[in-house]
Amino acid sequence: MSKGIGKVAVLVVLVALASLSVLASMASAATERRADKTSFVIADVGGISTLDWAQAYQGDPERHVALELGGSLVEWDTSKLRKSGCNQFATVADIKGGVAESWKFDPATSGWIFKLRSNAKSPAGNTISSEDVRWTFERQIFYKQAVGMFLMNNVAFYGVTPGDVSTNPIEVIDKSTFRLKVKQQTALDIAILTFIMFIPIDSVEAKKHATTSDPYAAAWLKTNNPGYGPWQVSGFAPTSAVFMTPNPNFWGPRGNLKKLIVKSVPDASTRRQLLEAGKADMAWRLSFSDYSALTQKGKSSGVEVQRCLSGDRTTILLNFKNKTLAIPKVRQAIQLATNRGELAKGGYLGQYPASSNGASVVVPYKRSALTKFPAVDVVKAKALLTEAGFPNGFDLPLTIHPSRPGPEVDQISVLWKAQLAKIGINVQIVLASSTADFSSAFFAGNYQAMLYLEPPAVGDPFYSLNLYNTTASFQNTFGYKNAEYDRLVGEIRVTPPGPQREARIAKVAQIIVETVPVIYVTDNIFIHAVRDRFTGWTHPPNGELYAYTLTATK
Repeated sequence: MSKGIGKVAVLVVLVALASLSVLASMASAATERRADKTSFVIADVGGISTLDWAQAYQGDPERHVALELGGSLVEWDTSKLRKSGCNQFATVADIKGGVAESWKFDPATSGWIFKLRSNAKSPAGNTISSEDVRWTFERQIFYKQAVGMFLMNNVAFYGVTPGDVSTNPIEVIDKSTFRLKVKQQTALDIAILTFIMFIPIDSVEAKKHATTSDPYAAAWLKTNNPGYGPWQVSGFAPTSAVFMTPNPNFWGPRGNLKKLIVKSVPDASTRRQLLEAGKADMAWRLSFSDYSALTQKGKSSGVEVQRCLSGDRTTILLNFKNKTLAIPKVRQAIQLATNRGELAKGGYLGQYPASSNGASVVVPYKRSALTKFPAVDVVKAKALLTEAGFPNGFDLPLTIHPSRPGPEVDQISVLWKAQLAKIGINVQIVLASSTADFSSAFFAGNYQAMLYLEPPAVGDPFYSLNLYNTTASFQNTFGYKNAEYDRLVGEIRVTPPGPQREARIAKVAQIIVETVPVIYVTDNIFIHAVRDRFTGWTHPPNGELYAYTLTATK
């Protein structure tokens, strides 16, 4: 017993020392910021090992850094939306020019003709060119960047073959004009260019570091990121921190911030401490109890908690490879036994609303009784299980991990276990050993049930409806197959926003209610904890907060 207590004590001390180390490492940055109020410090959930977005996708921390550096061809435009997009979700209609000044579709060549800005320059002073765009796409194709390939082939119809640079969709017309070739025009052609892997690289600078064995300057770009956005990298400590200063040649408007520091702070409680102490200006992904406590403190804490619309949804996946779970009546029974309101209240302290309809709350379509999830009905659920041949229920392993959707998985899984016990299903909670193992289990389809998350990165219903449930999607690892669903989603892909598109979305929402591809638990919101000394916040549908738009007021 004493040995066990000793090990625990040592562990506690080590954790405490680690937290103090993080606090100490950020103290100098905080002191500097107090002297220079135009610095901004972000406490992120993790760090990144490379600045080359074509080499490896590193999750949210990579996205946070890349989108801050910016310089994309097009950007989300929240200027005309309620509370700059916080209270009105941006769609594919809300796009403005980034380093691209204009674009138009040319039916004769089945391509989009882009004109680049003449005043968009990198920190090195090079003006953006069509060759920069072509070379950036060529690198993505050469390295077979998974997210980029999916977006080009499965969201839009760029017609790109992984590894075959001859299928590059970018055709240079002149120095500042290029054609983006597509097989067929879709509603997502332009919106996907907001993704980080399509941010143009200053190829003039990068090619200076290319070699015969390294034709795309991978070694140099691992620690350098020459682009055309509002920031430039001034320092990089892999897995620990990224330091940025303004691009002196930035073409667009910006706030008054002069320094941006993105630090890796894995512990959520430490992130909150740094935020409340004024040693961080923003903290990603705090616990829901932290958000509640900060909200209750109000202005006295110096912290503002922003709550904005999101297309994210917490889900419970049921694997069709399991013959029992593949039975429609079994899936319907599980849906009838799932009390979404209870899960939302227990897991998210009521800060996320329970899912009520087949498609997300931010998706525009006409709701009806047919698109609404049925009310909890334990008696009917038991009857359906009996009809399916399981009057005494069955065992159901549920794989969970706090990496997705978050630490709330513990409470949600326990509550769901109790709910399904009422109809005889014995949920066996299985905690994955690591984030990597959890992710591997998902992509391999190696689970019976899994508590998961749908976080669409494009503000368009096609993106989420296609990415997670269509037969061919790589994210559909639970084996859902529905020809009518696939057909309708395919039509939504090429139908512009309007009544016809919304009618098709309503039909898809009805199919989701009837066939239960997954159990939708909550329609999430974006919650941001930030210091209250800034103005100029924008709220794009990817959930980012861009520091370059901010002005420090105190």
